[in-house]
Amino acid sequence: AGGPVTQPAPSGQGSARDKLDQGRNLLAHFNFYAALAPLSEALKSYKSGGDMNGIGVTSDALGELYLQEGQYEVALGYFQSARQAFIANKETVNASLMISKVGETYLLLDKIAEAKAVFAQFGSQASPPFPTDIVRHKTFFAYSRNKLGEGRADYLLGQNNAAEADFKDLLAAASVPTTRDQEATRFRIAAATNLGDVLFRKGDFAAARTRYNEAIQLARRDRRIDLEWAAKAGLGRTLWELSRRAPTTRLRPERDLRAAHASTQTQESAAKLQADAQSAYRDALASIEKVVEGSIRGHEARTTFLSTTREVFEEAA
Repeated sequence: AGGPVTQPAPSGQGSARDKLDQGRNLLAHFNFYAALAPLSEALKSYKSGGDMNGIGVTSDALGELYLQEGQYEVALGYFQSARQAFIANKETVNASLMISKVGETYLLLDKIAEAKAVFAQFGSQASPPFPTDIVRHKTFFAYSRNKLGEGRADYLLGQNNAAEADFKDLLAAASVPTTRDQEATRFRIAAATNLGDVLFRKGDFAAARTRYNEAIQLARRDRRIDLEWAAKAGLGRTLWELSRRAPTTRLRPERDLRAAHASTQTQESAAKLQADAQSAYRDALASIEKVVEGSIRGHEARTTFLSTTREVFEEAA
């Protein structure tokens, strides 16, 4: 979530608009159960009046509600309905935003091929002529969000070269000076982190390390701890793999002192990589705990993270 959201037309029906605003305000404050009734009433009113913009915006809000509740199938239905309403109303940018949300929800449902097919539809969306600054911004957001999702789908499908190209395209788009700083930085961090993941899978650990460090520095600069932890976790994993590949040589009696010293230096290097890896993992875990403190998914996130990093600490013991 985050970034531009679909907005109702100024001429929306009075009572329906009031209910929509009420529901979205409750949703913004995480009062999901309380938001359901006014949003449902607004959608019913908009459908009764044939207001396609109102149907699209309210369906989008209901999709976000069910997404936050973890009811992904229900959320998917609402996002699909919102997209169809925007298409019928010739709202190109809002329809484009819905493509990203539909694709992301398919990813959450572990329907990767379906997600890829949806993200691929983004290229067929025509841009409106003479866009305003707001429209340009929303178009950038829709493109970047879609490119990020497409990259994740390609990565999960094992299409490493396609995923790398997607994330490089995203990094280039988010690095253009005219893009708004806050959201552009978010996408730059995501692109760098995901490029690290692709390079790690390809076995290019030195390049992966560089990308993860790039993402961490960007996140720290903008104080985005919520975006920093994934790069830290990737860095930890990468450093651990580098330590495993660092050559170690047992000393033999006939070796001279220079060879012994070189071997000691190599062993120290591997040990330092392992220590740095553990430090990166601990930093990532601390970031997760800070971000999800009080969240209903906090314990699950912590447990999942620890299950993937256990071997690092066991080997180091």
